[in-house]
This record gives sequence, C-alpha cells and structure tokens, in this order.
Amino acid sequence: MTPEPDVTPVGFAATDAPGAIVRRRRNPVWLALAVLLAVAGIAGPVLFIAAQVESAPGRGEAIATGRVAAVDGADAPAARFAGDGDYTVWIEMDGVLRSNSRETIVAATNCEASFANEESARFRGARQGASVSIGNRATAGTFDAPEGAVALSCRQLPFGRHGNLHLLSKERSFFVTPGRPGVSFVLWVGMFGGIFFLILALPAFGRYRAGTLRRRASTSPSRSP
Repeated sequence: MTPEPDVTPVGFAATDAPGAIVRRRRNPVWLALAVLLAVAGIAGPVLFIAAQVESAPGRGEAIATGRVAAVDGADAPAARFAGDGDYTVWIEMDGVLRSNSRETIVAATNCEASFANEESARFRGARQGASVSIGNRATAGTFDAPEGAVALSCRQLPFGRHGNLHLLSKERSFFVTPGRPGVSFVLWVGMFGGIFFLILALPAFGRYRAGTLRRRASTSPSRSP
C-alpha cells in the first residue's frame, strides 16, 4: 500500500515491521544550538545585574548624609548641601536581609527637601515606581533641586501591617548621591533578549533529545556447523 504523502509514519510504521530493530539518532547540531541559546540567555541577565551593581553609587560618592527619624522618635537633623540637579536618597538597611522587611522600610520612608527659593519637594519610598536595592542599601526616592542650599529631612511613618512596626522603631542612616539610578537602554534590551533566548533553548534541547528513529541494518546470526 502506498503511504499517504501527508502522513508521517510513527512507531512500527516508521520501522517497516513490528520486529524491526531501531536506533535513536540525535543530531548534535540541535544540542549545540541549545547550548548557544542557553549561554546567550544567561549572559543577558548576568550582564544586566553586573552593570547595575557596578553603576550604583556607594557611600563614598555621597554629597550629604543624614538619619531617617524613627516612626515614634524625635526629628532627626536635616542633611544640608548645595544642590543643582537630580539627586537620589539611599537608605542603609543595617543588616536587614528579608526582602519583605526591606520593602516595608523603604515604603515607610517619607522625605522633604527644602530649597533656598523657599520651595520644597516631598517624596516617599512607596511612590517611587520601583526601589533599586544594591547590597545593603536601597533607594527611598529621587528629587530635582534648583541651584542653591538644600535641607533634606526624612522620617518613617506607619506603613503596612501592625506587626511590622518594629522595623520602623529605629533611626536609619541615609546618604544622597547626584543623579538617578538606572542602566542604559541597551542593557535592558540585552536582559529581555536573554530571557527570549532561554525560552528558545528549551525546544531546541527537546528536539535534540527526541532525535529520530532509524531502522538498524539486520544481520543474520551465523550458525555453527
């Protein structure tokens, strides 16, 4: 019987007979492609994280330092500096390791920057879009200051569950650095491109694992006289 041209034979039909001896052949090209895609996929996020860590300013680059007042504590002295441009406020986490606890501390931080022209800017950690967390520090917000003297005061206000108030009951250090945190658009593209490559690596490796079935040439066993 002539096989249908649009039908792919499987199982016994692929090997001509139920008793056929078959072997699975795997194309190493699919394996190489899967490895290349996986390497490219991992490289994208790794480079993104490395660039973010490398570009994040440290305390050594701070132009001012201060204290975030505790939720029920006295006001902390204002941090004063000469401003002109964008600035970022970083909070020191003082050994707080749990991400949920860090997020609560950041969200509870409220700051006010007073300028020489008698204007002011208020911002809070809960409304900064996304906090950047690097090592033992996290951003509480950014602000734009006109040229002249700046007085920056920060305080923690109640936020979240009542059981988390103990996280806000102590003063925490903060420092101010010029500019805004972030990485270049190219690195963002690289990170999402890496995720896409990782997704493609899975079907490529699956194709290698599946391979193709080929009938093994049979040989008649020799008989002793």
